[in-house]
Amino acid sequence: MNRQWKLYTNYREVMDDYGEVFMSDRDGSNEVYHGSPSTLHFRVNSSRPEVFDIVTTVLSDMHNWVELPSDLGLKTTWNLLWTWSRPRVDYDKLLSWQRVNHYPCARHLTRKDLLARAIQRFQGLCERGKHEGYFDITPETFLLPQDYAKLVQAFRRKIGQRNLWILKPASSSRGRGITVVDSLEDVTYDQLVVAQSYIPRPMCLGGHKFDLRLYVLVTSFNPLEAWLYDEGFARVATRPFSSDDVSDKFVHLTNASIQRQSIASRTLRRYGAVLARFSREIIIPQKHGVDVGQEVGRPRRVFFGGLG
Repeated sequence: MNRQWKLYTNYREVMDDYGEVFMSDRDGSNEVYHGSPSTLHFRVNSSRPEVFDIVTTVLSDMHNWVELPSDLGLKTTWNLLWTWSRPRVDYDKLLSWQRVNHYPCARHLTRKDLLARAIQRFQGLCERGKHEGYFDITPETFLLPQDYAKLVQAFRRKIGQRNLWILKPASSSRGRGITVVDSLEDVTYDQLVVAQSYIPRPMCLGGHKFDLRLYVLVTSFNPLEAWLYDEGFARVATRPFSSDDVSDKFVHLTNASIQRQSIASRTLRRYGAVLARFSREIIIPQKHGVDVGQEVGRPRRVFFGGLG
């Protein structure tokens, strides 16, 4: 009952705000707002102009969405709040028609170390029984510095074969600080690092490493409801895969921010030739690298980008 009363109180505050929006000006002749009672409002809180431009452009092209006016003294009358970082809102006070683009504790998925811990925890829960092996989805993983001794043991078990490990800073993005090593002497860190056994023979596209980003919209956590988008994003390395040179980021990393630096070199023409050999399975990227491709025998469409 207390929760319902709190929601009702918030509801009244929102309705009062809307009432202020639709009030006429002092002489009663002109409305200060030209929307309608059914108009949906969005607010973008981001210091990044590209984020504001993208969200505003997409929603403005959709029916009945307008940006929440910023000069009418409105507070919480938005239907959608889009922020770059974690929004400063009380999730318990969100009303049924309000949405934000972040959910609580998202860092447990976005930080590499927290995600690794979560996967290891579920692997332990599913060691036996009908769910055995469900979470065996990552290579052997260690968190440094606390797991350094375990990493040394795992490294020594593979003596006599090519021993490759990839080191990733836990909280970095866009490929920053990632290295591939084949010797314990090269394992260095000045921050929390996730170390994983490097897959020696990855799946390649025409001999080039690639990864797929598939997007999921989670509309409810209790009960859990999620939707998988038909479209995704693929990132392709601009140099053919080889484990001979572990320092070549254009071979081992598919991050667009890394591969973009290789565009001016001759590897771009070689990359185009690789995709041309797959012309029956995908559509070759156009000028901006965002054309939709179609995989043979599968309904899923993927975007090939990160090149321009």
